[in-house]
Amino acid sequence: MAEPVIFEDDAPELDDAFFAEALPAREVMSKATQASFKARGRPKSVEPKVAISLRVDAAVVDAYKATGAGWQTRMNEALKASLGRVARKELGAARAKSANSRNSGSLKKAGS
Repeated sequence: MAEPVIFEDDAPELDDAFFAEALPAREVMSKATQASFKARGRPKSVEPKVAISLRVDAAVVDAYKATGAGWQTRMNEALKASLGRVARKELGAARAKSANSRNSGSLKKAGS
């Protein structure tokens, strides 16, 4: 069996000189090509969830888990439903206050 022919030019070594002349993709690709790429990841939520540590009876967690996928969402819905009308208004005000404090904090950091 004959030995395969290997052309060294097919896969040249990428040395420091190569990278010194390299350009970022955004400078080489057309705007149309760049626009064709889809954004990666999940879209940002208007009302992001807050991660907390909460101690709940094991029987409660087991009962929700037994309902299958989405049990945390169902638990969240049950908690919201238990708030009542007055508490929901307070929750809305708290969300607005929290959003304002997050936004003003980011503005302060950007302006600093």
